[in-house]
Amino acid sequence: MANYQRDERGKLAKSRPGIIAEEYLKKYPGIRSHTAVRMIIADALKKDENNPEFTQDDYDRLRSAVRYLKGSAGNKKRAGANTTWGKYANDDIIDEPFSENWDKYVIQKASRNIFLAGDFHVPYHDKDAVRAAFEWAAEHNCDTIVLNGDVVDFYQCSRFTKNPSNPSMEDELSMLQDFLWSIREMFPNAKIIYKEGNHEARLDKYMQVKAPELYKSAKLKLNDLLHFEKIGIDYVCNERVIVAGKVNILHGHEIPGNRQANVAKQVFAITNENTIVCHSHVADKTIVPTLNGTMKGAWSVPCLCGLHPKYKRVNKWTHGFLRILLQSDDTFRIFQGEIYNGKVF
Repeated sequence: MANYQRDERGKLAKSRPGIIAEEYLKKYPGIRSHTAVRMIIADALKKDENNPEFTQDDYDRLRSAVRYLKGSAGNKKRAGANTTWGKYANDDIIDEPFSENWDKYVIQKASRNIFLAGDFHVPYHDKDAVRAAFEWAAEHNCDTIVLNGDVVDFYQCSRFTKNPSNPSMEDELSMLQDFLWSIREMFPNAKIIYKEGNHEARLDKYMQVKAPELYKSAKLKLNDLLHFEKIGIDYVCNERVIVAGKVNILHGHEIPGNRQANVAKQVFAITNENTIVCHSHVADKTIVPTLNGTMKGAWSVPCLCGLHPKYKRVNKWTHGFLRILLQSDDTFRIFQGEIYNGKVF
């Protein structure tokens, strides 16, 4: 097998691996180091399968030769690399990663009076609580409506044992679409933001498991199925954070843990920032003074669904919503609305 040498200054001598490596780098400019080495070995095997010049055993030595020629084998070796080979430089030691975008959705400054509610779980919502919440929002001239996840239940998409007599997926989608149009008619000029919760994510997971071939090709996202663009709704998915001034909004399932007590404290312990969540169906808040004299906190928003579902008859759930008043300097005031017997307190 071929070998290669380095001189006393650590430079790679132009031995056989170096010569072959340079040929491939000239032939395939921009090729990555490990790709070049694999091609060299593969071509050597094609040329002489029984006694190839290079085999997998030569991988590390060939890769060192390639990296040296590209000037990517360390600062000292890069400085000593022949300038003729400099055009092969700037190689990465690993391929580009599969990038998962996680940018934030920022509510624009025009929105100052924000109504936020979540966990309706249509068609298992509480009609009186929903009516009371939205009538209150209209009376207080809210200019932005944030539907903070689990607006729909997607019962038939769940991984749990299902009762076939419960509403179908088509029934749920139809009822949800009617509800969204009703909100638009009630708030014709408001910005409406729909954040995906863990129940909306059931549809994605269902498609990935049951129909992976259709998952990428068909428009089967919730916003496509219900034509959010026509209704005038921004859909925030992929667990993105919504930012309103100096407060962050999550549905709540993005944060690990199954919280029912001290929800706000647990959320703040993880985010260390002003954070609003739904998901746990309970009302809670915590305010913490900071070292520089400011205050930070976390708020848990109760639900607008039925309070005693079959799967969890006994619980600490309550009905309610939240109002965010943004100031000109992006600070904020929060009103936690509680609903009891269809009335806001």
